[in-house]
Amino acid sequence: MGGCNNETLEFLGDSILNFVVTEYIFKQMDFRTEGEMSSFRAQIVSHEPLVKVALSLGLDKFILLGKGEEKTGGRARQNTLEDTMEAVVAAVFLSNDMETTKEFVLRVLADVIEEAKERPTTYDYKTALTLLAKQEGFGIPEYTFSCSGRDHQKTFHADVAFSKSTLFSASATGSSKTKASLQAAKIAFDKINASLVHKTTQPAGVS
Repeated sequence: MGGCNNETLEFLGDSILNFVVTEYIFKQMDFRTEGEMSSFRAQIVSHEPLVKVALSLGLDKFILLGKGEEKTGGRARQNTLEDTMEAVVAAVFLSNDMETTKEFVLRVLADVIEEAKERPTTYDYKTALTLLAKQEGFGIPEYTFSCSGRDHQKTFHADVAFSKSTLFSASATGSSKTKASLQAAKIAFDKINASLVHKTTQPAGVS
């Protein structure tokens, strides 16, 4: 593991988490669409669940912090906990093999997966987009609206954008704000999913 630091471990761990959970969903869950699979995965491999798991494992007690970070509550900082969880997954992989890592990941995420199973398996695109955007670090989707046309025949325009990315903004129209925003969310959701197709679905070095 020479040359590794927390940031590179976090990067590897994030890829492994996504791969393991995606494979689990593909093999074990009966979803019909890519959107359903992405929404389910986003409920598992996202900020809040990873923080919860990190705390359940007591990882906050083992984080090495500088005096300044310690004084300002760095040990309880959620981003730090999430990053630490990802780094631990990478360390397990580098110290063992992929099968051992899969067992570890699915064991520590077991409760999170079961909770996700108890929720509805179909989501509107606005909900799905929020989950996916949070997972990918783009921030919360923000919607703006305008309308045109006569009172009895208005057309609503919806734009969706992200505070941390300009690549996946989208626009759509509809006969109501709800329809326009759902269509805009679907377009943005599909854009993000299309970009993920080009990412490696299996971490480098995994056989």
